[in-house]
Formats: sequence, structure tokens, C-alpha cells
Amino acid sequence: VTKICVRGGREGIQHVQFDYVKSEQPKSGLIHGVFGKGFTQTFEINHLNGEHLASVKGWYDNISGVIQALQFETNYRTSDVMGYDGNNTSKFTLEVNGKKIIGFHGYAEANLNSLGAYFTTITPAKLAYQGGSGGIYWDDGVYTG
Repeated sequence: VTKICVRGGREGIQHVQFDYVKSEQPKSGLIHGVFGKGFTQTFEINHLNGEHLASVKGWYDNISGVIQALQFETNYRTSDVMGYDGNNTSKFTLEVNGKKIIGFHGYAEANLNSLGAYFTTITPAKLAYQGGSGGIYWDDGVYTG
């Protein structure tokens, strides 16, 4: 996920759009929902700098079930709340410790009704060793257990 667009309106989130990188090529995602009167907020993720999407917080209306607001968190920063997290809402979180979000699914018509996420493991990063180079080289690999 490289870019997130959220369009809010009077009755909640009208639509979401997620851009991705697939096979090292940018791909624009489809708009899920409608494009009505409202405001659009965007959040860009710099995957070239190692930034990845870690979690999503959301608020939905207790009566209609329509999602009212979303907030995205990467391994480096947190977006502003997109939409309105007002009264009479319930909060939800999409997060799996030690994993990153690589895609979304949900339901939308006139508004965004639900949102789910696909997760994958975070690829370990190997940093160069520091200090001297004397002695016998060793590498225990990645601990997975």
C-alpha cells in the first residue's frame, strides 16, 4: 500500500481508494463507494524508505453501521483522523502484531460499510555489522520461533 485516499461526507466515509506497488510497478486502486459532495484526505506511504502500513483504526456509526472515520498507522508515523469520529460511534482496530497490511477488502455502496485487511509477515532487514572485521565470520540467520 503506497497511497490511501478517503472521501468523507455528512453520513460517513463515502469511498476509499488504495494504491499499491505490484511487481515493482505502481498500481492505482479502484474507488470503493461513491463520489459525492464531501472532502478527500490522502495519506502517502514511502515504501522506498522501508515504511509500511501496520494498522488501521476506524469508527462506525452504532445505528447505521457506516464507517465514519479512519486513521492509518505505519512503522514510522500516524495519519490524521480521516472523516469524523463523533458521538454514537464504536471503535475498531485492524492490526496483527509483527505483520504489515498488504491489501484491503470490505463492503461499500453509498458509503463505506465495512473494512478488512490482508496481512503478511514483515521481511527481516539485515544491517551491516559494526566494529572490526577480525576473527571468524558467523551468521545465525533469522530467528523465527
